[in-house]
Amino acid sequence: MKKAVSLLMVFGFLVLTYGSVFAAWFDKGKAPQAPAVSQSRPVSQAAEVVAKKKAELNGTEWNIELWSMAKPKGKSKGEIDVISFAENKVASKNLSALGYAASGFSVRLEEDGTVIWETMQVSEKSGTAFWRGDIGPDGTMRGVLSRRDAKGNTVDSNFVSVPK
Repeated sequence: MKKAVSLLMVFGFLVLTYGSVFAAWFDKGKAPQAPAVSQSRPVSQAAEVVAKKKAELNGTEWNIELWSMAKPKGKSKGEIDVISFAENKVASKNLSALGYAASGFSVRLEEDGTVIWETMQVSEKSGTAFWRGDIGPDGTMRGVLSRRDAKGNTVDSNFVSVPK
């Protein structure tokens, strides 16, 4: 049953993706062309830009304020933390105190210049933390921290950079 469903999904994807290509081929008698992949810049150039942005992020430190998503921002006091990027790793002052080790991070670049970074940190006693941050063209960092303890309880927070 699983194989049949998987085959149907793959076949459906191919029909949706290549349906118009095959229709044009049958109509005009020409060989089908693969759909064009839209890229604003060559892959190697994009990789260089991402590497440059990651290098720029290394050596920086950000003061952030976090708010639990379970409570409205105006109803609760934010928690202050410091995020540091060094040696291609990111660390949180507050999470380091809970046993979370610094971890490697990935970087992507949006068309508008927004830098997106992500990481996952693990603590044997405290669980797992997932970070996703955006640094917009205005230089402000915003993002989400999702922490899961060993029992599966989740605490999600929004954060924004604040002046030092």
